[in-house]
Amino acid sequence: MARATLTTVQRMVYENLGISNGYGTLLTNARYPTGYIDDRIAEADIATVQLLMKHKQSALLPNPSTVNITTTSTTIPQNWEILNVNINGSWGIEIPIGLFEIIGSGIFNLTYDKYYSKWNGVLYVSAVGGTIGSGYITYLDLTHATSLSTLFSPSGFEAAVANLASSLLLMKRGDKPEQAKFYKGLYDDFMQKFFIPDTNRQDIISD
Repeated sequence: MARATLTTVQRMVYENLGISNGYGTLLTNARYPTGYIDDRIAEADIATVQLLMKHKQSALLPNPSTVNITTTSTTIPQNWEILNVNINGSWGIEIPIGLFEIIGSGIFNLTYDKYYSKWNGVLYVSAVGGTIGSGYITYLDLTHATSLSTLFSPSGFEAAVANLASSLLLMKRGDKPEQAKFYKGLYDDFMQKFFIPDTNRQDIISD
């Protein structure tokens, strides 16, 4: 899927903040220097991708990468968001590290060739006999360049990213909590469409 257009997001942020269109000078946009705006856009972009991941919307995200698994433990960079793990031709099941260690100990005599766990920057995979035959990790690398040049959020999410970035800027740089809350509300309303329903929420049934 195509990525959100950075220039569109930048234009929307400037409009939301009510400052000069395009990149003004520090003197003109004293409270919103260019670097600060780009930093908050990047922050909003990553937060949006992580929220989509949390709610199982990875199909919307563009251009994932893969890396082969060659050992039972693989260091994963901090900015990687793992989409899935393939172990010996099957999709792996993520479990907590404690359960991973218990199953690996053989206490429950369970098949041990389909589980993986992430702990302290390392992804652990399991396989029969403790060796890995073949596998790979599919991931998104959410590392932004020093000079912001592209976004990771999907096309169509420009307004959402701009609204969240505007909210962050209005709160942190402008000290305008009411305006910040307004744009955060717009962001939440848009993202709500992509959330998994809360299965723990009780519906109120009237007589």
